[in-house]
Amino acid sequence: MTEQGRLDPAIHERVQIVPYDIAWPGKFEAERARLLPLFPDEFVAIEHFGSAAIPAMSAEPIIDIPGGVRSWNSIDALSRRRMAWPRQTGRRTDRSDRCGSRRRP
Repeated sequence: MTEQGRLDPAIHERVQIVPYDIAWPGKFEAERARLLPLFPDEFVAIEHFGSAAIPAMSAEPIIDIPGGVRSWNSIDALSRRRMAWPRQTGRRTDRSDRCGSRRRP
């Protein structure tokens, strides 16, 4: 797929802003608890990031989850492992080649 082909869906995607959901922090913690054992030697931190992480703020209903790694060298290996996973409903892994999840709550 071309770079433009990867960008077009993100550029034309409708943005939905919804009221804050008190379930978002718990959903992040559940995803963090799922990810840490999958990559125990790679991640030094997994954080809840973005507008959905701010209590009481309306946001796009997506939980952004960046992970801190021990070294830059591990990023390529993590990206290959992550991109090899089957796509699942609620996950947006096709927006970039970065390692990471954007999880719809």
